Amino acid sequence: MRPTNPEPSIASAFACSFIFGSFQRQGCPSEESHIRKSARNQKINGTATAFTLDPAAAKQEQHRAEERAAEAARLAELEARANTFEAICAEYLASRDVTKLCPTMRRERARHIAKKLAPWSKRSITEIAKRDVFKILDPIAATKPILASRSHATLTHFFWAERHDHIAVNPIKHVSEPLEDETPRDPALTDAELAIVWKLAGMSGYPWTQFFRLAILTGARR
Repeated sequence: MRPTNPEPSIASAFACSFIFGSFQRQGCPSEESHIRKSARNQKINGTATAFTLDPAAAKQEQHRAEERAAEAARLAELEARANTFEAICAEYLASRDVTKLCPTMRRERARHIAKKLAPWSKRSITEIAKRDVFKILDPIAATKPILASRSHATLTHFFWAERHDHIAVNPIKHVSEPLEDETPRDPALTDAELAIVWKLAGMSGYPWTQFFRLAILTGARR
């Protein structure tokens, strides 16, 4: 008669579990690890399941992206426009650095900027370099050195923008003045010009007729 197999004890069950676990760790992957490996292979081979957005949600997201891009472009354009030479000149002429000057000097600053520096109007102030200053001043200095000297003074006074962080380097900082020694003017009217002034003074009426004619006869300047 064959002996019946005794029921496995707790110790034998634990031993089997330990051996089976060791067997899996040594080279027999579990079902879970097999699933993970299969998923990785599918992803590498490009066969992973693709998850697509709802068409309405995708269209809405694209619309938001277009709005963000348009707003970024608008802000960039405004920043570029605000940093042009023309815009900075408007700030300069309205600043206290200019308003505290005498009226004649203010008009001279505005005239030089409007006429002599017009080629820079649409350029960014950060693009203006020393070579650009020479391109402006050298042609003027060749025929009108006094005007070039005045334009140099305007540029020197204008680039106050350096201390307001509009530019990193002052382009006129090392540009010498075109006319170092300016000879004071000593204007004098010719006889023909004095005759014209005498005639016009007679049309001014009292007291200006007598005032101007007395000034002509005595040679008074003021």
